[in-house]
Amino acid sequence: PRLRGDAWNGLATGWVHSDRGTEGLGAMLAGLRPVRMRDEAAGLALRELVRAGGADAALVWADTILRDDDQEASFKRSVFESAVRWAAGWDPERTGAWATPYVEADFAEDGILLAAELWGAADGESAMAWLGEQPAGERRDKAVRRAFLEWSKADRAGAKDWLASISPTAFHDPALEVKAKRLAPYEP
Repeated sequence: PRLRGDAWNGLATGWVHSDRGTEGLGAMLAGLRPVRMRDEAAGLALRELVRAGGADAALVWADTILRDDDQEASFKRSVFESAVRWAAGWDPERTGAWATPYVEADFAEDGILLAAELWGAADGESAMAWLGEQPAGERRDKAVRRAFLEWSKADRAGAKDWLASISPTAFHDPALEVKAKRLAPYEP
């Protein structure tokens, strides 16, 4: 089974670099079974798209899958999550803007969280500004918590300064929770 998985992964990544580009890639991947191999191969294809053409290359291809009503919901979820993971590592702001229209879609349940996590570590203040524009609710609260946690790991002083500069609202509560649990014990 592992050899078969390696072969499919090699085919998916090679396909991205072939003369065909992404033409037909979605159809080939959608038919792969077991689903675990399909999802792994799609993730590797998205990684290669980011490496070859930046975040936009992966996000444009992911859109073709997400907008195809014939695709399985589980495949859409896998493509969406992999696209966010790989593209946000390259260009979190662009990825956040791309993920925004999908924020309420069933397949994008963890999308805002994934984007916020990677963006928070790279540029916490921008990530928080983006999250402030997202619909209120548990998804956003989880994302604020995660983004602030990653920001505080990457730039503790910047995260603390941001909290000190704001007038707290319900939006800020998840970040304040992180501060109380993770940062306050280390403060004199």
